[in-house]
Amino acid sequence: MIICFYPGGGGSRYYNSINNKEYASPNRSYDSSFKILGNQPKFRYLDDSTIYEYGDDTTILTHCLNFEKIKYHFPKKTKFVVLDTEFKSSIRRQWCLEGKILYKKQEKKYSKLDVYNTIKEKSWPNIDNENELKNLPNYILAALDKGIIGDNYYSSSSFDNINSAFSSICYHRNYYNTHPPTMLSSSGIDIIDCRKNNNNSTEFSKVILSELDCYASETFDFAWETFDSLGETAPVLSMWGDFVNQKL
Repeated sequence: MIICFYPGGGGSRYYNSINNKEYASPNRSYDSSFKILGNQPKFRYLDDSTIYEYGDDTTILTHCLNFEKIKYHFPKKTKFVVLDTEFKSSIRRQWCLEGKILYKKQEKKYSKLDVYNTIKEKSWPNIDNENELKNLPNYILAALDKGIIGDNYYSSSSFDNINSAFSSICYHRNYYNTHPPTMLSSSGIDIIDCRKNNNNSTEFSKVILSELDCYASETFDFAWETFDSLGETAPVLSMWGDFVNQKL
């Protein structure tokens, strides 16, 4: 059997549920709660060209929902289960639980101007060029220096979080555009309906719906809307800085 699910969509919980194991604890990831052959990182996105000769006695967990791609990688598989969850809510849950580290770009550095525009108070002057920073009053320069790490570069949870959220969104939006979730409309697929306002709710689907509703993130939602508006080339860091400053 192959269990297909969006990241954050409860695939490991579903595996536990069909094996009479605990699956309903809130606010946690079950990915590391069991060890089976088919619960491996290499199966999650099926990024390479490997063909696996596993039969239906081996359960595979994957984030791929494209029927043609799955059949290519697992030609002997005949039983498929798809968890039908709302895409954005699933990706947001995955990011909130694990993605802040998973998608954090460790090499990302931010300039002094980035720092200034992030911590800038309303009374501070607008700065368009980094050379203008040296003319700022000493109390502003002192506040600026507190955020500097190394030679003229800065790291902060605010920047890191918006960066990792946007990275997660870009990756998954591009992945599912390249490999559309055709499993949801293919015949012979066991669809587990985990969406709101349906008449087919099971105890499992109710748990998933409740779990997806637990995760809210202004940072993630901002990154999602930015991608919707401008795509993956959007200047999300500067846009986030403007958004934060408007709230001050």
